[in-house]
Amino acid sequence: MNISRYNLDIGKLNEKNSELPILLNDMIGHTDGDMILFSFGEGNTGESSVTDPYADDCTDVVVTAYIINEAQDTVILNPEYIISNYDMSISSILIKRSILVKTGCFNEFLGTGCVLEFIYRAAFMGMKVSCDNKGPGIAPYLETASVSDDTCMALAYMMCRHRLYASDPSCIPGLLNYIVGKLKEQKSPDVFMRMFGRLTSDPKYFNRLLRNTAPIYMIAGDDLCYGLLNHFSNELTRIFIKKGQAVMTTDGRYAPFASLNEIKDIPVKAFTGFQAGALFKDFFQRIETPKFQFWFDDPAFFNDLFQNLNDTSYMLCQDGNHADFLKRRYGIAHAYQLAPGAEAAPVPDFSGRELDIIFIGTFKNPPQLETDDLIANELYEYMCSHTYMTYEQCFDAVIEANGLQLEHEAYINILYCYAPVYRLVQSKYRMKVIEAIVNSGLKLHVYGDSWYEYSGSGRDNLIIHPSLSQEELPAEMRRAKINLNIMSWHKAGMTERVIYSMLAGSVCLSDQTSYLQSDVMRELVPQYDLDHLDELPDIIRSLLGDNKRREEIAKRAYDHAMKHDTWESRADVLLELMRQ
Repeated sequence: MNISRYNLDIGKLNEKNSELPILLNDMIGHTDGDMILFSFGEGNTGESSVTDPYADDCTDVVVTAYIINEAQDTVILNPEYIISNYDMSISSILIKRSILVKTGCFNEFLGTGCVLEFIYRAAFMGMKVSCDNKGPGIAPYLETASVSDDTCMALAYMMCRHRLYASDPSCIPGLLNYIVGKLKEQKSPDVFMRMFGRLTSDPKYFNRLLRNTAPIYMIAGDDLCYGLLNHFSNELTRIFIKKGQAVMTTDGRYAPFASLNEIKDIPVKAFTGFQAGALFKDFFQRIETPKFQFWFDDPAFFNDLFQNLNDTSYMLCQDGNHADFLKRRYGIAHAYQLAPGAEAAPVPDFSGRELDIIFIGTFKNPPQLETDDLIANELYEYMCSHTYMTYEQCFDAVIEANGLQLEHEAYINILYCYAPVYRLVQSKYRMKVIEAIVNSGLKLHVYGDSWYEYSGSGRDNLIIHPSLSQEELPAEMRRAKINLNIMSWHKAGMTERVIYSMLAGSVCLSDQTSYLQSDVMRELVPQYDLDHLDELPDIIRSLLGDNKRREEIAKRAYDHAMKHDTWESRADVLLELMRQ
């Protein structure tokens, strides 16, 4: 097994006690070791004290510590023993990485007491924890002469957790009396009792600490869009596990399976889903735990779905206008723009690609608008003549022009009823973009059987390939010089296809959005204007004819996406929100 080793100077760390668990968790997230060793000391790494720790394959955690009045060289630690010997001097801790999906990592609210609490939690959850009992010659992590406030806090939390979840809670009074008596010899027990009292009297405060290391519950995506949502949930699950988070899932892939019956009575750090209808149901809304919902479609087409969301719901929209809509129309305070991520990719070959330009998307011939509805016809014309505006903005303009004033419920219902106009305009402009390319004589590679239904002009310049799974998509993008992107009428966002293109080392050519028009992104993603599609072929030829410029754009875009747009980056954003 591969051991990742970290040596920490505890003298320096003591100046910033509260940052220790965050530092340790960050180290977990940036290593791939099967085992992770943290050694604490001043001028002494403690590494030499760890010898063949996995001779017993059942051992999950190995602690090197000095336990007062313990004569044995090796001790198997159980929860009560750890609480009773809270003053052990910990020099190092070696963790089998695979257990973290169940235990979670270090509690970020416990300062330097996080190491003691982790040992306790691992033992409490049934992991095998052994201690190499070394004498005081090794530089101690915790001073035996006194007990820090961090240790008192960790100890109080451990006692509260033990009181609530221990299989035999009858041991609590005796254990508590023992702790108080022992603290009198080392330090006034007032700090411990004050913290213990707060945790027992303030369930919200206790649950905040409890949830910090509780499992993240991942709702698996469905198979729509060639399994895209399912792929997203799997990727984010893997990254959370890599970062040492406890995780449970609805499908049992990568992490333990858990049913709704199982989670209703246990602490959960957060619920996460990808356009998951379940998170809107009363069952989840009654649980006072953050719910993170990645949202892709225009929320205007989901009628009253967002009516009863409480402050624990976070809507993560790939379009900033959609987030703004949810705030204004539904009062959802936690609505933010956050596009889905993509899996990190090795540095690609930016030159010598065999395909000039590809488009990975489905096709549907746009139907004709055949209706006598005045509003529908005006909305269609307005959207076609204002391609930079959102569906909602165009709808508002038409409603105002007709002198209509609508209350919230009527507004939402009518907005929803005219969704077919939106889809018609979206399909029409997808056709117009494709026609602008193929009518110019450029060859365009497309994927999937839906393209055999294409009825536009320039059909002979379409090269139709079999459809791609999500797993096959990155490799195909790596064959292309240019990846064409056509937004689904997103006017302030970025889709995962843009990120996939950037990570594949291919230039992404997209229609404009305010997000992509920012100072940074417009240098990384060349864009075309839906109102000037006659210019699109020249933009493509310019990129294809200047290998140096195209490859420089692709390299910068790759570096940016690796830094800001992988699933690891998205997980960091979510974990930061979970800390609040």
